[in-house]
Amino acid sequence: MKINNACCPASVQNGNVNNEYNKKKNPNSTSFGNAGALVGLATFIETNGFLGEFLTVDTTGMAAPRAIQGYTRNRKELGHLNYKAGTEETIREALSGPAFFFVPAIVLGVSAAIKGKSAKVTTESLDLFKGIMKKSTESLQDLKSSKDIKNCFLDTFTEEAFSGYEKGREKIKTVKSILSDLIDRKFQKENPGITNYFKRRKQIKTAKKQLEEAVTTLNKTNGKYIDSTTIVKIGKKEVDIATLAEDIPNYLNDFTKKVQKSTMPKETFIDKFHKTAENVRRTANILAVTALSGFLLVIPTLYQKDKKFPGLEGLNATDADQKKLTSVRVKSGGKNENK
Repeated sequence: MKINNACCPASVQNGNVNNEYNKKKNPNSTSFGNAGALVGLATFIETNGFLGEFLTVDTTGMAAPRAIQGYTRNRKELGHLNYKAGTEETIREALSGPAFFFVPAIVLGVSAAIKGKSAKVTTESLDLFKGIMKKSTESLQDLKSSKDIKNCFLDTFTEEAFSGYEKGREKIKTVKSILSDLIDRKFQKENPGITNYFKRRKQIKTAKKQLEEAVTTLNKTNGKYIDSTTIVKIGKKEVDIATLAEDIPNYLNDFTKKVQKSTMPKETFIDKFHKTAENVRRTANILAVTALSGFLLVIPTLYQKDKKFPGLEGLNATDADQKKLTSVRVKSGGKNENK
């Protein structure tokens, strides 16, 4: 279901202020000759934020060197690569680093599927959205119209986030339009297929990049947050617009679905919804930490093929040395056996 704009001016509704947002951009159009690989890597890091930075550093600085070291350990003595040691290193590094991202992501995804998409919203954002929702719905008789909730919420959000911004105010309409588009995408059913999935992810990533550019322009033009130009301030809280671009669509998607089934008064429902959402998110955080800890403990059982340390392959280790290393390997669960 696509939500049409109801509370915004007609010019916004017709898309006249969104020309810049709709322009197609090609961020990789500049040619650097043989440096194309490095430019591609830099683009990957830039567009994927902290996750991109972590995976790049972890892969090039930790995983790859350790895997190479494992495969080349005692190579001369063996007469070939040490496949056992290399395989252990590769499996351990491939699972341990990315686990800090995919395990919590899986827990939050399951929580969102069971309890609603607000499970993915940070507790800081939930606290922020509560005040905005109460203020934005004061003029509404009820909360049954999803489009009214969305438009009034965005009106109040942009009003509070950019109060005191005198210059470049046309960019505020761009911010509202992009957020509205991201919210609409949350309400739309995804077309099946891996190709459609990646196409949709690319479109969302482009929209978020343009959102950050619009906020950066507003902050620079008005002399706000020069050191961190994608920050917006609502009340006393400072939040990055990239976080809000994730949290607002998830929040409104869950809120508008659940309010349709409620018969409670506005204030009562808003209070109960936020209390439940905050409890769900805190529980999900605890489960994510527990699941990650458990997974890290299980990893050694996934790559250890036997109790014998493969780093000794090709060496004439004494029985005493082998027993000592085997004992350490069993007690430590495979940790630090090659350090």
